[in-house]
Amino acid sequence: MFTLLMIALGYMYSVVSLSLIRPDNARAVLAAGCLLGGMDDLCQFAYESCRRSITVDSIGEWLNFVESIPPIADGTATPDVSTLSVFGQYALRLRDDVFHFLVVILPDTLEIHKPPHEQAGQMGRDLLLQIYARAPFELFKAAMESPTFQIGKLLTISFLHKLIVVFQDPTRLDLNSLKRL
Repeated sequence: MFTLLMIALGYMYSVVSLSLIRPDNARAVLAAGCLLGGMDDLCQFAYESCRRSITVDSIGEWLNFVESIPPIADGTATPDVSTLSVFGQYALRLRDDVFHFLVVILPDTLEIHKPPHEQAGQMGRDLLLQIYARAPFELFKAAMESPTFQIGKLLTISFLHKLIVVFQDPTRLDLNSLKRL
């Protein structure tokens, strides 16, 4: 924690502190910059580092983070961002970035559009299933309803069936048992 404050406070005197921001500390630096205030450039730089760090390997951490952000009540009004979290406006932006990753980037990265008989396509669909099974329900629901989530009609039906089974009984997350469905 001391290092993160050192980066934020050091930024006030020198932009060299930006070189200390890495994907593994960017979210904490962003929080420190938001809490201290008046560090828009630092916050923007840390936010961009956070956004770029959303990957297949880190999506589990990002799903946990998104789950900690209070939901928007009815979707028609923008909540007071100061009540969302220490991240202020960046909390909503990061939630949107995680959503975009899940709906657009992840299916392409995992090559789920490959024919079912190709190993890469099947492994990608299995990993996609594991990731979506861990997503907060509201995020999962929004992804399934999103017009930008294009995984194909037949794949969608099979995918949804497997996920419904997992949501009903989380102990069935074992992919070997899900493949038999």
